[in-house]
Amino acid sequence: MALDTAPFAGSGALIFGGAKGIGKAVAHEWARRGARLVIADIDEAAAQATAADIVAAGGSASGIAAIVLSDDSVAAAAQTATDTLGEVCLLYTSRAHETVLDLV
Repeated sequence: MALDTAPFAGSGALIFGGAKGIGKAVAHEWARRGARLVIADIDEAAAQATAADIVAAGGSASGIAAIVLSDDSVAAAAQTATDTLGEVCLLYTSRAHETVLDLV
């Protein structure tokens, strides 16, 4: 079965909690499908490492620090994603909190 990349190809995506675990797996899969990513995580170094792995594999990603329990941090991450990607069409969070959900 062919992989349908249409919903992802070229789309900007913001992933909260994307440096490790399930969030990291989602980041790699969305990048493989052609999404351009901003990976936001409390562990900035891990977010940047995940982004670097994606870039090394031919994808487009950057990693930033974000704390989902902080309204200001979530707003800053959303602004960074918008500034970097132009438009954010996809949002994923492996750390649900009302601050992040307000972005939807």
